[in-house]
Amino acid sequence: MSLSTRKDVVLAKLEGTYGTDPTPTGAANAILVSNLQISPLQMTPVERGLIREWFGNSESIPGQIFGEVSFEVEIQGSGTAGTATAYGPLLQACGLVETDGASDVQYDPTSSEALMKSVTIFFYRDGVLHEMNGARGSVSLSFVNQQIPKYRFRFQGQYVRPVDAAPTGVSYTAFKTPAIVNATNTTPFTLHSISPVVASLEIDLANNLVYRDYIGGSKKVLITDRKPTGRIVMEAALMATKNWFQSIETAATGALQVQQGQSAGYIVVVDAPSVQLINPSYSDSDGIAMLEMDLIFNPTTGNNEIKITAK
Repeated sequence: MSLSTRKDVVLAKLEGTYGTDPTPTGAANAILVSNLQISPLQMTPVERGLIREWFGNSESIPGQIFGEVSFEVEIQGSGTAGTATAYGPLLQACGLVETDGASDVQYDPTSSEALMKSVTIFFYRDGVLHEMNGARGSVSLSFVNQQIPKYRFRFQGQYVRPVDAAPTGVSYTAFKTPAIVNATNTTPFTLHSISPVVASLEIDLANNLVYRDYIGGSKKVLITDRKPTGRIVMEAALMATKNWFQSIETAATGALQVQQGQSAGYIVVVDAPSVQLINPSYSDSDGIAMLEMDLIFNPTTGNNEIKITAK
């Protein structure tokens, strides 16, 4: 029987104990995704390197075995201010700490493994279940004019042998329809106290993921570092408006803020207090000069280089 990719289902649930399956359900833990890519069995082969009287390979022995999956999730709020979004567990498994407030939910980076969560991910492909425990990952954010704003998640986790199974009761009602990136929906937008005309903004948390399987230890995915980067494409302007080249020369830093959505419950704000710009270049868009620059997101007091707030 052929397996249909149109019937893919992804579930994700926070683990109470690292690597222990909390049994995600279709009703409570379904994730609405796009651009799904899965490598359910990543293996580091160890070649035997045998010397024999003939040419040819020596069979390899499986070394580290783990799973990897990536997908996109639309950037949008939960529909109710102060209520966490359905994709909140994914952000927490990317080394972000969730803080629930009366009118918003904030996600701040942490450097403490004790505060880092993990998720179990179920991936169903038309009757086949691939499971990944102890999954941790990294996330990037994309705001491109006239497109849907998206998170791009990438996770690694413990491999579980697949079985034949089908999801039941899958519900996506927790995921709301996003607003397109444009002048009406994506405002305010400020960078170094300027409000430029922006074509696109990319932000990458850039977590360093390490899969460890050592004697005396346990199979575990660790986040050992992060070095957030990004890229912005915006309309070029006169130096009197903003001399970005001088800012780059002097390694100046400044705040960035972008708000997506305008109605309570559907707003997501990204704040970064210390953004440095590098590598400027010009491009053309409809005969308009565009300035493209890479971004470096720096902490000021520690663990504050990027904040995501749903409100």
